[in-house]
Amino acid sequence: MRNGIDLYNIGETTSEVRSALIALREDFDSHIHDGTNSQSFRNLTAESISSLGSLSVRKSNYTDDTGGFWVGLSSNISKLYLGNATNYLKWDGTTLTMSGTLNAATGTLGAITIGTNAWHVDSSGNMWWGNYATYATAYNSIDTNTASSLESLLLHSYEGVKYDFTVGENISTKNTLRVGYDTALEHTYASDTSDDNSLQICNANGLIINVKYTAQPVRYSSVESIKKINLKFVKSGDPKTPFVKVGIQADSGGSPSGTFLADSGYVDIGTGDGIKTFTLTSPYTTTTNTTYWHVLEIQEDGGAPGQYVVGGGVNNSGTVSIRYDGSGTYSLTYLMKTKNSDASSWTDGGLTRNLYFVSTIGETVGRLYKADATSQANVDHYIGLSLEDKSAGSTLQKIATEKLYPYTSLTAGAVYYLSDTPGAIGTSAGTVSKKLGFAIDTASLYLY
Repeated sequence: MRNGIDLYNIGETTSEVRSALIALREDFDSHIHDGTNSQSFRNLTAESISSLGSLSVRKSNYTDDTGGFWVGLSSNISKLYLGNATNYLKWDGTTLTMSGTLNAATGTLGAITIGTNAWHVDSSGNMWWGNYATYATAYNSIDTNTASSLESLLLHSYEGVKYDFTVGENISTKNTLRVGYDTALEHTYASDTSDDNSLQICNANGLIINVKYTAQPVRYSSVESIKKINLKFVKSGDPKTPFVKVGIQADSGGSPSGTFLADSGYVDIGTGDGIKTFTLTSPYTTTTNTTYWHVLEIQEDGGAPGQYVVGGGVNNSGTVSIRYDGSGTYSLTYLMKTKNSDASSWTDGGLTRNLYFVSTIGETVGRLYKADATSQANVDHYIGLSLEDKSAGSTLQKIATEKLYPYTSLTAGAVYYLSDTPGAIGTSAGTVSKKLGFAIDTASLYLY
């Protein structure tokens, strides 16, 4: 080459580039270019390229980020690097990657990922977004396996809030779904719902009056998850109020077994009359048509037998009683029983009586169950359609639904309405009733 100019190492000044171009033209004009006689371009023959292993402009190897290009063999793998560290096109022998803007009028791609936290499409056409490796694990996705594109839109997040749905029972594809809620079953007489009798359990001075334990037998006609037991108390005057434990015990020969299957722990019954709710520390699932006992136990002061642990009310006047129904008979062959102490036996006292109580059964609030139109509550908690089969306890990710909205300070499972306060919502209807949706949990509102 004229003046010893090396075309593989051209300087950056205008003068150096001009000299190199002139030398290249002069060299080209002075030779025959039939593929065999060119001497100055001998390094560009197939044989010489094969021996060199690579071609490059301003890059020394495949990992060199200097602006330019490099193509060749690296570790015996064909690779390409065009561009610099910021804007580039790279082929590493398996994957083509680029940084910069891609403009294409037409084309076909089998699958594509645009950014780790951005957009993904797999070879089946399923789309998802977010930092998830596959469509199956994504919360935000569009499924192409169903006939209708609208039906297959999966809404699992809104403004960065993720919604995890756990299945409360076995679910099949296309099942209608609703979110679980609590409901109450009242177990008093069908013909007489009055609570016309009171059984005194404590006196004004903190003494247990003959009844440390009170128990009511019950059978449930279907499998139920018992979450709460409600009892009715009445007080005269202002007595010291006891701590009591309420729970479920198995039957043993027509009496409670003595061991709680689930209970509320000891709770102060408070100073007012009326129904008191005792929430079990964990729900208990019953067996169909099996006899259980709902048992109330007064917490006894270990240092003073016969004395109860005092809660509210300290005026030492009046009594505490529990309400029961004194007419009619219950469906079971044995009735409400009492026991004076741990050492004594259960007895019905020769009375025909049944304890007034209400059981709160619960699907787990926030879990998904099959929807039906047998009650207004079921209809109010409808959420959408299942797009896959799932077993109880597993997570359902594919749901055809409407809109979920993040909110604050909600009551889980409650239906929400427009309220009479401008801009506000509430759990009771305003002057004109308009349902807005229901709370899946304390921070997620499903809008109708």
